[in-house]
Amino acid sequence: MDNDSFEKINQYSRREVLKFLSYSGVMGTIVFLLNSCTLPAGMRQIIGEVFINGRRIRPDQLKGTDGVLVENDALISTGSAGSAVFVIGRDAFIIRGNSRLELNPTLDRKQN
Repeated sequence: MDNDSFEKINQYSRREVLKFLSYSGVMGTIVFLLNSCTLPAGMRQIIGEVFINGRRIRPDQLKGTDGVLVENDALISTGSAGSAVFVIGRDAFIIRGNSRLELNPTLDRKQN
């Protein structure tokens, strides 16, 4: 193996290591930022008929500072042309038309 081919192999490896380190740094930063971001809880967007616990939600209710909160034990349903986007805790959900979603709070189950 001559000296030129050894330098090419060595440079290629160093370049790949630097790419990997820079990608890792960028990905680590993105993950850090996403984990620290919090979305405001409640309904974010509705289209058509959307009901929470049998009560119809109107788009103008979303404009206030309080918005429409979605409890973790709510029953959400939509009409045929309805859809909703909502946030509970750190999770975001979308529900499409003619759907019914019953949320149940997490139970603490202990194994015996």
